[in-house]
Amino acid sequence: MNYWLSIISSTLLFGVSGALLWVFIMMTVEGKLYFQEPTALILWTEIVILGLCMTFALFIYGRTVRPHLQELRKRIRGMKRKRNSDIGEVILP
Repeated sequence: MNYWLSIISSTLLFGVSGALLWVFIMMTVEGKLYFQEPTALILWTEIVILGLCMTFALFIYGRTVRPHLQELRKRIRGMKRKRNSDIGEVILP
């Protein structure tokens, strides 16, 4: 499962970076940039797809960061216990 998530996230990153590169090149060449879609259906389809991409990116971010946050919480609890044990107190989680 992680293999496929990695492929999908890399593909999305490549696509978004390519789109932003195109936007910035067009801004440099033309000095301005206009977005115009031929129909509202295409526009709303793009908006929905970008929303799904953002949701997927947040899912992957949360999945990546969660183990690091749990490890950080364990370290902080250990530091509190160690510091308070010097005084004779123990803080329970």
